[in-house]
Amino acid sequence: MGNRIDITLNRVLKFEDSTIGVLTFDKKKLFTLEPQHRDYDKGEKKIKGESAIPHGTYLLTPYNSPCFGQQVPLLMEVPGFDCIEIHKGNYVCDTRGCILVGRNLDVSQGHPYIGLSSLALNDLMSTLKPIWKRGDDVWLTVDDSHLVDATTV
Repeated sequence: MGNRIDITLNRVLKFEDSTIGVLTFDKKKLFTLEPQHRDYDKGEKKIKGESAIPHGTYLLTPYNSPCFGQQVPLLMEVPGFDCIEIHKGNYVCDTRGCILVGRNLDVSQGHPYIGLSSLALNDLMSTLKPIWKRGDDVWLTVDDSHLVDATTV
């Protein structure tokens, strides 16, 4: 068994249909975009493809995505969810229920946009691939403790 490497996704802004976060790994930061946040602890129900995953800690494994034709991180054992990838995309409609990464963020139009997503995914994968290659485990902690409603900011 290898070492454990931890990365963090801090969710920071909740919009009506989407959730913005900051993914921190190896002294780097990327923006994330997910579907609508739901408070599962308070009984809110999942809507397939339109709900962010629950907060928690998940093992990431390399996965050859049939949708994107490239290797991406796959979150393992997400309660109530299947095949949650971290992949490229710019708008919440691109999430397919997954987590998007980007280098920049624009919320000025009321609908979040993350840009330079392909480059951001390359940043992430260039860090993760050598970790997996040497046999270490990568764990992602999704943290809601900094999450605020965008309408109150």
